[in-house]
Amino acid sequence: MPAADLAARATPCTPTPVGTFTATRVYHTTVPTSPYLIDVTTLITWTQQSVCTTTA
Repeated sequence: MPAADLAARATPCTPTPVGTFTATRVYHTTVPTSPYLIDVTTLITWTQQSVCTTTA
């Protein structure tokens, strides 16, 4: 096996961040007092990363 191929295999793989995303989710829910129907909001955040794979 050529030395360049061995060096490429020995190099550690570091996942690279691709992007960070946020989304707002609104739930309609009821409560026992007036106004009886309210909106509850949650904020969801996640980060996408690249995945390291090997090729044959």
